[in-house]
Amino acid sequence: MDVLLTVPQLQLPALFEDLRDRGFDLDPATVIEAFVRHHICWFDYHGVRVDWLKPALPLCQHVWDRADVAEEFGRPIRVATAEGLILLKLIASRTQDVVDVEALLAANRGGFDLAWVESEWTTLFHTVDPRRLRFRRAVAEDYESPRR
Repeated sequence: MDVLLTVPQLQLPALFEDLRDRGFDLDPATVIEAFVRHHICWFDYHGVRVDWLKPALPLCQHVWDRADVAEEFGRPIRVATAEGLILLKLIASRTQDVVDVEALLAANRGGFDLAWVESEWTTLFHTVDPRRLRFRRAVAEDYESPRR
């Protein structure tokens, strides 16, 4: 599960202690250090990995603005579109993110706003960035090519 959430830094110790008390597997000091230094941290909840991204880039607000609203546990939550999720995964570009991008492209074949992804990408990174080049190859293979 990927989470994009803003929390004041002073509230992080209490938040992570509370999450640990509720069954999340995490070391608060380690998670806080990763969140503050790298703007991303991760921990587990009963075998489910939770990646928490700090919205440090304007692109994060754009992903938020385009998100769908769903009702979960009696509360509205915003759920990133496939395009927004791909942008966030392209930025991180860890091994699993690359696999996830390819899967999202294949699952959304024909119903994807590639122009928006490209437009957002170019606000942050050069067009020859290796992450973009890998994404363009994945688009050609998993999104634009005929199904096998």
